[in-house]
Amino acid sequence: MRRGVDAAKDQSYFLFSLTQDQLACALFPVGDLPKDEVREHARRRRLPVADKPDSQEICFIPDNDYRTFVTKSVPEAAREGQFVDEQGRVLGSHAGVHRFTVGQRKGLGLAAQSLPRRSGEAATPGPIMHVPTVMGAVVLTYNVEGLKTGLRLTPDLIADIFSGRVVKWNDGAIAKVNPGIELPARDIVVVHRSDGSGTSYIFTDYLSKVSSNWRDKVGRGTAVSWPVGLGGKGNEGVTGLVKQTPNAIGYVELVYAVQNKLPYADIKNRTGNFVTPTLESVTAAAAATAAKMPEDFRVSITDPAAADAYPIASFTWLLVPSRIADADKGKAIIDFLG
Repeated sequence: MRRGVDAAKDQSYFLFSLTQDQLACALFPVGDLPKDEVREHARRRRLPVADKPDSQEICFIPDNDYRTFVTKSVPEAAREGQFVDEQGRVLGSHAGVHRFTVGQRKGLGLAAQSLPRRSGEAATPGPIMHVPTVMGAVVLTYNVEGLKTGLRLTPDLIADIFSGRVVKWNDGAIAKVNPGIELPARDIVVVHRSDGSGTSYIFTDYLSKVSSNWRDKVGRGTAVSWPVGLGGKGNEGVTGLVKQTPNAIGYVELVYAVQNKLPYADIKNRTGNFVTPTLESVTAAAAATAAKMPEDFRVSITDPAAADAYPIASFTWLLVPSRIADADKGKAIIDFLG
């Protein structure tokens, strides 16, 4: 492998997400251009990533657990501190910037995420309570020749497409659930997240429930070893690749798809109904799980058994420390949650 001419712009984080088979046939046509020239080419072609900020994230962290890594590797960065405004007024405090950030501007000491923490997960000063706050969904967006809306997909098809087992848009299994739609005899281009994300966790949690092959060979996680496909960073990266690549399919958050007017598929749920992702169908997914809600609220609501439920949905949880030494902060959290 040859080095790119722009030594200051290392792209190894992208290569990290590729398999050996993918690397063997990968080409990097902009390797002989500095990044400024690449951006200029992108602007001329009106690509949405032309002015995207450079990545500044840590790469290659097992399980995407940044907090534990920073605590062990750079302990001096894990010290307590304060949030102040431009006038020097203290707005809140933190137990290390790698720990809780969401809510710190109000001094609450809260975090939020779209997957429940594992039991015993490190980097917190005691047990954590999970408080479900909002719901969201992951949708399948696509760029298929001649098909603007109306695509239907089953759980088996989604798993087989993202596993590389169904490779053509006119495959008989896709045609069967999309009668009357003329699907092109083109290769399916899979697009997935290249970065660790709660969106990927929700999607792979769903696939692990509906496909034993996926569960055994790939599994669930914020970042997994994808069998096939191109990687895009964030919802915008996946969207950009899907829009630019004919016959592509990828997954993004429902709210992002709605805001950006993206097409997305109806999904067959466990009861056999094809359901459009909407506020109502996502709410139905949560309602189907309410009767079996565990005491700590750490629950997956993907693939619920409800006729009107969209099957790829999840909560976002506030992560609240169960022991708070500061009485005023504890009262503020109670008032905030009340």
